[in-house]
Amino acid sequence: MKSYKANTLLEALEILASEPKAKIIAGGTDLIIELRDNNKDIDCLVDITSIDELKEVRKINDEYIIGGATPFSDILKYNFPKNMKGFVNALSQIGSPQIRNRGTIGGNIANASTTADSAPVLLALDARIGIESIRYKKEIMLSDFYNKSNNDLDNGIITYIKFKEPNVNSFISFEKLGYRKSLAISKLSISTNITINEKFEIEEVYVASGAIGKYPMREHEAEKMLLKRFLDKNTIELGIDTLREVISTRLAGRSSLEYKLSAIEYIFGRCLEESISYFKRCNND
Repeated sequence: MKSYKANTLLEALEILASEPKAKIIAGGTDLIIELRDNNKDIDCLVDITSIDELKEVRKINDEYIIGGATPFSDILKYNFPKNMKGFVNALSQIGSPQIRNRGTIGGNIANASTTADSAPVLLALDARIGIESIRYKKEIMLSDFYNKSNNDLDNGIITYIKFKEPNVNSFISFEKLGYRKSLAISKLSISTNITINEKFEIEEVYVASGAIGKYPMREHEAEKMLLKRFLDKNTIELGIDTLREVISTRLAGRSSLEYKLSAIEYIFGRCLEESISYFKRCNND
């Protein structure tokens, strides 16, 4: 198998354009498994770990921009505000410390796994991703990337992930269930991004899930049910009931349905309860 180490983004893109079966490698935590399975669609590796512009965490005005080849451990060194607790929690629960040291946020997205821990919280942040090839350069919503049937990067590289800093009246939460707290592939995960007004009403809400569909996705029906309601236990119950109905339809006939209905009630409820606790603490302060 051929391998190249690219020192610039342009160099990496040129190699990808000239090698139709080339694959990007940065952390390699998923790709190595593919190679061990003798994936015949890969005959060339392009190492992008030396491209500094793909390994930055920056804040420009009100937006965070994270390079696609940034390891999770490097992202976690950044001092994100307290109301982004769910984002930090999600990344902190990805695999082991060794995996977080090597695994990259762009690779986690590009793999397009429904169980990717970073996906729900990035969807809840309404994130966008930059994709670049030798032929094009574009920015798309992360939700649109996951909605595509094959998530084909078309010989491109995810160069960055971008999202706006949540305002002071917002809170990001994340919960997952796995066989173990960490080191585990998520059996189900949920992230919420809730903004309230001075009356404790939900002014804006994003709900995103992992491992309860073909790909990570926004849960629009739950969002509609929560919007403009007072954030209390009754609203939590309404939100849970709505999401259970959505999942019942989506996973009808699946053997895992009953487990996932029970699990979603627990972790979605925890996300919403944590949001209530956070906002109450803020009001008391």
